[in-house]
Amino acid sequence: MASRPPRDSAPPPTGDHLLDPVVQEAYDRFKLCEERESVARSRFLDDWKFANADAYNGFQWPNDLRRTREIDDRPSLTLNGVRQHNLQITNDAKQNKPGMKAMPTGGGATTESAGAISALFRHIEYISDATVAYDLASQFQVNAGWGYLRVTTAYLDEDTFDQDIIIRAVKNPLMVYLDHDGIDGDSRDPRFGIIFEDIPRDEFEKDPQYSEETKRLATSPPFADAAGWISNDFVRIADYYRIVEENDVLYALPKGFGHESFPGGIIRRSMLTSSSKKMPAPVKRALLDALEKDDRVRSRDVVTRR
Repeated sequence: MASRPPRDSAPPPTGDHLLDPVVQEAYDRFKLCEERESVARSRFLDDWKFANADAYNGFQWPNDLRRTREIDDRPSLTLNGVRQHNLQITNDAKQNKPGMKAMPTGGGATTESAGAISALFRHIEYISDATVAYDLASQFQVNAGWGYLRVTTAYLDEDTFDQDIIIRAVKNPLMVYLDHDGIDGDSRDPRFGIIFEDIPRDEFEKDPQYSEETKRLATSPPFADAAGWISNDFVRIADYYRIVEENDVLYALPKGFGHESFPGGIIRRSMLTSSSKKMPAPVKRALLDALEKDDRVRSRDVVTRR
């Protein structure tokens, strides 16, 4: 993994940044992840270097010991026995590539619909060249401990508003932070994720996707302790994803409850109080009026995640 040149010291904050609370939350969580994972990330780099060591880079030798041996004119041989074992694992992964398959498991699902969805999955993998993302994630995972790939969207071309789902490779796993405080041991339930990148300032200044106001704000850090985010040479760009939890009530309503056109079934209270047009307003009002008056209604408190 190529190292970047050292950053110049950042200019002092100007104090003109009016920060959104979500930005503050993202930065606080970034710092927390940075502190928690500093040792693991240092070992990630050590493992990556050790797995890719050869006679020229000498990555399996500590720098001070190697310099001492060079001064004493003693050899520092590198016979990398790790690479062949790692290649055996990654090559097996290339021959047995991961893939997505839809399974019909209730709720009106059919084998035909599952087959159509599986075909859509294969189309997404094809247009994304997803094998590159799978292979790169496997290489990082085997050689250094973990790897990532990313599911996102992208416009089909410059002349359309249509988008496709895309599977992208993450070229540097150290540029990803995920919440590790979830309940599940396999980190299936993170509350947030941060993907960041340090781009050269001259490229940032020329990129048309950033407004002049954004470029003006990028002349000084948004936080007094935001070392590394802005320098004379680099600007750090981050995507922040978070889960927001809201209290809600789940109802089981009989057919025709509150309004003759209502088909009955499971419904959330938020669906009746939101501005969504999926259900006509008169039906919403009738259901809300009838909720407290009918003993047939079953309900329980739930938490909605979005």
